[in-house]
Amino acid sequence: REGPSVYAFLNFWESKKESLSIAAPDGVDAVKIMTIHKAKGLEFPFVIFPFADSTLIKRDKKSWVAATSQEDEIGLDEFLLNTKSDMLEYNPITQAKYLEVEQKSLLDAMNVLYVALTRPEKGLFVITEKSKKEIASIEAASSYQDLFQWYVQQHNLTETESGIYAIGTFPSENTKKAIPSTANYIPYVSRAKTESGFAISTTSGRLWDDERLEAIEMGNVIHFALSQIKTAKDVDPILERLEIEGHFPKESSASIKQKVLAVVNHPKLEGLFLEHLRILNEQEILTTSGQSLRPDRIVLDGKQATVVDYKTGKPSPKHKEQIANYADVLREMDFEIKQSIIVYIDQEIDPIFV
Repeated sequence: REGPSVYAFLNFWESKKESLSIAAPDGVDAVKIMTIHKAKGLEFPFVIFPFADSTLIKRDKKSWVAATSQEDEIGLDEFLLNTKSDMLEYNPITQAKYLEVEQKSLLDAMNVLYVALTRPEKGLFVITEKSKKEIASIEAASSYQDLFQWYVQQHNLTETESGIYAIGTFPSENTKKAIPSTANYIPYVSRAKTESGFAISTTSGRLWDDERLEAIEMGNVIHFALSQIKTAKDVDPILERLEIEGHFPKESSASIKQKVLAVVNHPKLEGLFLEHLRILNEQEILTTSGQSLRPDRIVLDGKQATVVDYKTGKPSPKHKEQIANYADVLREMDFEIKQSIIVYIDQEIDPIFV
């Protein structure tokens, strides 16, 4: 944006050099440094887990707690309290809230530890501080280092002179994974009509023709753009960002913007993109039965709610059943359903009010 000059580049480098990085491609013999959360679902031959001494329970500094009948005279429904052990003594509500925060923090800490310890294929190095006390039971552990200390105590592991506990042995370099037998494997391929290579198809459009595939992909891009947009003023910056991030080519930007504006500025829908409204895009709802729902858009105006669902393809009775289910769940949450609207975004925009 500032031009291709050396001066512009050096200015950019000075302002961004602390945060810029190079993503190493897969297959390169290199060390990858990443957060535990980012490593979820990945595997590596060897993993180093440094600073493994986090506390198991990290309480929020503040907690919202519902008022009891004793606070009726104050006229407040909730109170913002410091999250500390004193909450165990106030009343049953604050006690339950304190224990809930504690258990959620403990669960999150254990999930993170599980991910960290299950990434390696061959070897794991854990770097932690030695606990200053002997851990009497696993319930007494308050940090990762306490858990590791308890483990070595239970297994009577011997510490080396350099303060290292070693478990197991490294696999030899000649150890190779067994290659599964392909004797019973039946090969198959599926490809688009004009495609020169072979690929397993994951969308129905690829089975038939490129025009249908292009329509599906365009509908997905528009759907994704609308999931980022809350008010009409968001259209230009959101579409510009998506183009820069590579979600669609520059030559498609005009047609995508035209379709998005056809939704945002539609006479029957423009009232749902105003700034004073509370917008929840793809907000997950967990029902009492354990079912997880994710409406495309919920517009809240006080206790009134409007549900909007974006669809591609031909209208289907299942679409009406789905949005009716969303509306029923919101009613159970004490919202008054003002409207339920289905918008088919790969056709001429004509909202269907259910």
